[in-house]
Amino acid sequence: MTDKIRKKWVLHFPATNSDKPIAYHLVKDFNLVINILQATAQEETDSFLILEVIGRKKDIEHSLEFLRQQDIEVEDMEKGITLNFNKCIHCGLCVGLCPTEALTIDHLTWEVCFNKSECVVCDLCLKYCPVKAIEMEFLK
Repeated sequence: MTDKIRKKWVLHFPATNSDKPIAYHLVKDFNLVINILQATAQEETDSFLILEVIGRKKDIEHSLEFLRQQDIEVEDMEKGITLNFNKCIHCGLCVGLCPTEALTIDHLTWEVCFNKSECVVCDLCLKYCPVKAIEMEFLK
């Protein structure tokens, strides 16, 4: 049994911190495995980084303290992408865009299916859904 846990975070950087090697410190100083899912970095405005983080609970807690000391706001991203089945017309456009096959077509019903655990929040489906049935949700 492993004592490692997996988290998805949205890190919000003030404009003054966009040039710091935060990912390096998370890996090197806190023994975390990180997967950068999405990022924007601009010197003039606030930036954000969406990460999947894997590590021991103690290391994750210490890394959170470090991030807060750097004036970086951390949001837990528990929900990420959601599919609103009331809006979805099951056109399948999202299925062709999904790099992880989190979105698939059920070949019996020809309806779109969503496996949230496979989603890496690349947001391609979000951008191109013609009826805006795919939505981004964050929990704090």
